[in-house]
Amino acid sequence: MRQTQLSVDERRTTVSTPERAFIFLTFEGYTYQPGSESAMPDVENVQMLGIASGPHASAAFERLAEENPWLRDTTFDEVYCYELARGFAASRAEFSLDAAYQRQGAQT
Repeated sequence: MRQTQLSVDERRTTVSTPERAFIFLTFEGYTYQPGSESAMPDVENVQMLGIASGPHASAAFERLAEENPWLRDTTFDEVYCYELARGFAASRAEFSLDAAYQRQGAQT
């Protein structure tokens, strides 16, 4: 994995930029659905490693690593992130696949 170098703009804004939230993910790892007895993963997906804040993605990544020392004991290496919108936590919505399929079945 290549090291990310801070650009001149990132170094300049580190002091004056407000904190921004980033979600860090990796394609590495596997997920099994509840109740699975298979040795093979059931779902191809991504793993969320955490959310961290900083003036830019590189600083937030360093904070993520510092605040989550358990990551050192994993085999995850290739990580990417997305910046989260301000107030993202207030926009949380929950859904049920079972309920959605029941509604769809009732419509047919």
